[in-house]
Amino acid sequence: MSMLSCVTRNIMANKRAGILLHRAFGALLALMLSIPMFPCVATAQEKKPEAKAATSLEEERLKILRADLQVQIEQLKKLKQELEVMQKGLEGKRQEQLTKVVKIYEAMAAEEAAKALEKLDDDTAVQILSSLKARSAGKIMGQLDPVKAAALSKKVLARGKGL
Repeated sequence: MSMLSCVTRNIMANKRAGILLHRAFGALLALMLSIPMFPCVATAQEKKPEAKAATSLEEERLKILRADLQVQIEQLKKLKQELEVMQKGLEGKRQEQLTKVVKIYEAMAAEEAAKALEKLDDDTAVQILSSLKARSAGKIMGQLDPVKAAALSKKVLARGKGL
C-alpha cells in the first residue's frame, strides 16, 4: 500500500470518527438541555409568590427613597431661602459701604479724587463714578489722564447697557 493511500484512509477514518463524535455530542447536548439542570429551582407558578414579595420589597424601598428625597428637597429649599436672605443682607451692606465711599469722593477735591481713582482697578473706579453725582464725576473725570478717563467712560457706558 502506498503512503498516499494510507494517509487518505486515515483521513477518511478520522473524518468518520469526527462525524460520529459530533453526532454523539449533539445528542448528549440535546439530552442535557431537556433535563432540568437545577431541580431545586421553582417553576414559574411556584415563583409568583416570591416574585410578588420581591416586587413588594422593591416598591417599599422605592417609597422610602422617595420620602428621603422629598425631605432632602425641603431642606435644600430652606437652605436656598436662607442663602437668599443672607445674600440680600450682604448686598445691602455692600451698597452702604459704596455709598460711604462715594460720599468721601464727593467731599474730596477733584484732583485728589482723580489721583485716588487712577490707582484703583477699573471695575471699582466705574462703580464709584457711576454712583457719584454727575457734577462731581465730571470734575474728577476732568482731572484724570485722558486715556484713563476714556477707558473708564467706555466701561461706565457698557455697565449702563448691562443694567
